[in-house]
Amino acid sequence: MKRLILTTIVFLASVAVVVGIALGLGLDDNKYRLPVGYYGQYNLAQRAIENTKCFERIDRSYAPEKLVIDPFSFTVTTRSDWKIVVWFTSDMDVRRVCEHPEGLLLYDPARRNWQVYSLQFLSRELNASNSTFKNVSDLLCNLDELAPILRANYKNDQIPSTASVSGEYLRYLVVDVIPWKRIRTTPLAVKLLRINARDGSLVRSAAGSLQGIDFDVVRLDSRGEAVLNQTGHAKCYLESLVNGSTLEMVQIPAGTFKMGSPSSEKEVISQDSIKNFGADLGYYGQEYPQHAVTVPSFYMGRFEVTQAQWRAVALLPKVRRELASEPWVFKGDDLPVENVTRLDAGEFCERLSRATMRKYRLPTEAEWEYACRAGTSTTFHFGETIAPEFVNFNGSYPWASGSWGIERQETTPVGSFGFANSFGLYDMHGNVREWCMDVWHDTYDGAPTDGSAWMVGGDDTFGVTRGGDWFQMGSGARSASRRQWETISHNSECGFRVVATW
Repeated sequence: MKRLILTTIVFLASVAVVVGIALGLGLDDNKYRLPVGYYGQYNLAQRAIENTKCFERIDRSYAPEKLVIDPFSFTVTTRSDWKIVVWFTSDMDVRRVCEHPEGLLLYDPARRNWQVYSLQFLSRELNASNSTFKNVSDLLCNLDELAPILRANYKNDQIPSTASVSGEYLRYLVVDVIPWKRIRTTPLAVKLLRINARDGSLVRSAAGSLQGIDFDVVRLDSRGEAVLNQTGHAKCYLESLVNGSTLEMVQIPAGTFKMGSPSSEKEVISQDSIKNFGADLGYYGQEYPQHAVTVPSFYMGRFEVTQAQWRAVALLPKVRRELASEPWVFKGDDLPVENVTRLDAGEFCERLSRATMRKYRLPTEAEWEYACRAGTSTTFHFGETIAPEFVNFNGSYPWASGSWGIERQETTPVGSFGFANSFGLYDMHGNVREWCMDVWHDTYDGAPTDGSAWMVGGDDTFGVTRGGDWFQMGSGARSASRRQWETISHNSECGFRVVATW
């Protein structure tokens, strides 16, 4: 047993050193660079393993601190408890191995070489059962059926072998066999051996399936009192980060809505501005003309991006700009990230996209308002007004006939008020303003009607923020409310949530 463990450690260390030298890598954290395309290769392999349907559950473990290895491996226990380690290297044509493997490579620790089992050999041996192998999933799901053949030929000198995994053999699925006397192991498990978080492999893709979620939806009357409380239903997927936090991405259905303020709100907006600022600041003009927009389906963060989520993604390799690990004014893992610029938010999305092989970005302004309204046409998705018991805004300045209330003077944990809109999104009104993709335009004249970002014309030194925040009055939290914010501005009132499309 000790000899096996030592042999395995020596082998993995040797592979890491050899590959590192060959690729010009070092084990110094400050100098270490992952091979070009590493993230894409890793995610292809991970999805091929995780999408294999013959596993009952998936357990994960991470590499020890400072462990830097180029191979990425998956420990698989079949339903008959045959335990193996499947691994890839970034040198492989991983897509070809996953989609059209040419066979299996089994490692013999005693001889320190690999035996080659071609698909032709495996198919011939299993001819009676008419088994076929089109991809990695087929091979893994047939391991139990292949086990007797592999065992019988494990040290068959007639089977080709290779001293190293290189050249043409990089098109084979590599299987490191745990000795037969240890085949009887724990129930089915798949474990991922990952490199240290600081080296960039932080994110586990988990968007293969949607799960149903239930949530509370409340409607408020003109005084801000609850008149209806019901249960909503939606679907979402989870994107888990290595520090234990999870992005919950809610499926937003396609649809058409009227974007902007209706004429019925114009007088109320004017009166509110005069009451609070002594003059009509013309906010209604920024939200006019109201126009129909058709929005395709997309996924949106159930909550504003939290500080825990930011901290994890900020450790990923830089794409365009550096990110502060803790830029916020108010501190708490469940609090929304704030004090970040639109450029910072864009960098967050790009790092997350590169790590997950999925397109994450800021919402377009049309997507944001469509998602906020969630099928409503009232001033807020709650109804005609809001109240501090349901929204974190400056309760000293209520909207219209809404009741006065607390002025918290700080952010609150995401989702802490307990009520979502009908799409299952929380804190769309208040807490922090949220960056959108669009550049600033003074009105909606000429705005796109297909839900896309409005990037032409306008003033690209300013971006669009939506939703109000903890500091602003109730009028700023309206579904149609929009404010310009300097793209490079840091402010404790402004955060963001992400959108995913693919």
